[in-house]
Amino acid sequence: MTETPQTFDEYLARMKTTHGPFMDEREWDTVIAPNLEAIRQSVARGGGGPDDEVHWALVRQQFSFDHETGYLNTGTLGASPLAVRRKAAELREVCEHDPWVGQGWLYRHAQQAVEKVAALLNAEPSEISFTQNTTQSLLHVSSGLDLRRGDLIVTTNREHHGGRIAWDLVQSWRGVHVENVPIPDVVEDADSLNAEIIQRFRDTFERYNTPKYARKKKLLSVAHIFSPIARRMPVKALCALARDYGYVSFVDGAHAVGMIRVDLHDIGCDFYGTSTHKWLLATKGTGILYVRNASSDRMKRFVTKAQWNAWQVNKTMPSTGPFGTMGTYDPAACCGIGAAVDFLNLIGSIDRVEARGWALACRLRNGIDGLPGLGFITPNQPLSTPVERRLSGSMTAFILDGAGNMGEQLRDRYAINFPSSDRWGRVSTHYYNTPAQVDRIIQALRDLAGRG
Repeated sequence: MTETPQTFDEYLARMKTTHGPFMDEREWDTVIAPNLEAIRQSVARGGGGPDDEVHWALVRQQFSFDHETGYLNTGTLGASPLAVRRKAAELREVCEHDPWVGQGWLYRHAQQAVEKVAALLNAEPSEISFTQNTTQSLLHVSSGLDLRRGDLIVTTNREHHGGRIAWDLVQSWRGVHVENVPIPDVVEDADSLNAEIIQRFRDTFERYNTPKYARKKKLLSVAHIFSPIARRMPVKALCALARDYGYVSFVDGAHAVGMIRVDLHDIGCDFYGTSTHKWLLATKGTGILYVRNASSDRMKRFVTKAQWNAWQVNKTMPSTGPFGTMGTYDPAACCGIGAAVDFLNLIGSIDRVEARGWALACRLRNGIDGLPGLGFITPNQPLSTPVERRLSGSMTAFILDGAGNMGEQLRDRYAINFPSSDRWGRVSTHYYNTPAQVDRIIQALRDLAGRG
């Protein structure tokens, strides 16, 4: 009788002996593994600073896009490292070669991924579920809260459509009232922006602090970093304010996880959703839903009640926790989230990644500041701004008037692609971008502004 392998590596080796290599082993032996070791050694030598181009060039070898042109739209969809793609593909092949036993190994890796995500975000594994994206996480919350006519949602006029679709639906179907707090279009004074925003929410909470809403469910829903205007919100202060007025809170973190350090217990929100295929650079079609343990009893409806009961008993539901499972799914994709966390830690931690993205964003903003017709939607703060005072992250949104159709010209004349229109643009600068790519954008915008 064949002895059961005790570790996944033993099992994988046996599978390859029986079936042969699952994929081209030369890529791993000659490209991926040596590069990962070089990155590891660079970190050990203290590499990975925001200006350490040697280190980030090593990291960039993990990505398949054109390294000269670069990829400038991580805010929509991230590019996954070879190591992450390889891990997910390998696990998927294991399941295809041995669906019954292989599935068990995938579930174990997926549960490990839950634990890695919890460590990255300072949460408990029992608070983490995997979904497909931020919107699905939000839909789970809106359904689970069992909102009824007369309940109240306070959000903003700047949410991404995927971050408010659930509230539009419950407003239309169930008569829930949705109140939009207006966010300033233009930043007149960066130093007072957060104070002004907090005051606007306080005024709104106070306006609805009436007997009519005393027994109604009330929820705050706000983005951690806005998609179209790329501004960072004071979510910790807003969640604390919401608690004072009897609200639970959902934070849309689609643009935060993988871009900046996120500490969920410190933020103090009840629910948090993110898309891990953006800045964390995980497998496509993956996301996270965080439900604070103390708030789980507020969720009255679930995908299936049986799954929730199983999770409550032993906390070992395969891979996705109580809110994420929707029948059969691809656990290899969930495993890719864990591989993405591993890669993030390998290249130098989220703090180094945040510092790199911030430095590139500041380089861009300083380079285009003062151009004729250009206005910043994202505040242009100094590079030396402390993390706790930053009003943005690694995205920069701006307008450029008088230069014709900016987006079309950037694509046709300069082969530069990022979300843009006739006058609006949003550039994502992640750690795999370079100063040269940023300078190319700066020069193109200077040319367009000069023609205007």
